[in-house]
Amino acid sequence: MFNVSAPSWFQSTPCIGEDQLFFSAHPSKRRMAVAICNNICQHKEECLKFALDNRQTLGVWGGKTGPDLIRLAEELASVD
Repeated sequence: MFNVSAPSWFQSTPCIGEDQLFFSAHPSKRRMAVAICNNICQHKEECLKFALDNRQTLGVWGGKTGPDLIRLAEELASVD
């Protein structure tokens, strides 16, 4: 595992303190996290880019779940 510093915009996101939603194994909680990203968060695009750039595949990032992030990363890798 590696240590990644959170960008400054992260402090103003609605997911702060919501680890039980954003890193849950329960589909209903993941859906709630995705809804927060899609409906409230002003940093969705930056968050998704951060996750892909730092190979974050656990949890919900930028409105995408872990499996979504893995698929996106694989698609991006095949384009390069």
